[in-house]
Amino acid sequence: MSKFEEQTINIVGTLDLRWEPLAMRFSDRGDPRGDSSRRLRVCEAFDAVRRESSIINFSKENCICPGAKYHAGLEPLPLGIVAGV
Repeated sequence: MSKFEEQTINIVGTLDLRWEPLAMRFSDRGDPRGDSSRRLRVCEAFDAVRRESSIINFSKENCICPGAKYHAGLEPLPLGIVAGV
């Protein structure tokens, strides 16, 4: 068993989690094993990764959440959100 697997078991047991922790990484290049075809919000992607054990590549084109695009540095915050409209 790898150190990562041991740490995962320890975290899940200590915190009494229902699922194993997930990770997100920002990169200039997508993972070749990843899916870039789905148009999702970040929260939907986390759920899909948890359910499907998949890899999802996010980009400006396939992320449909304006707030997530802003926080990831992909786009400026839309005026409607800035103005509170």
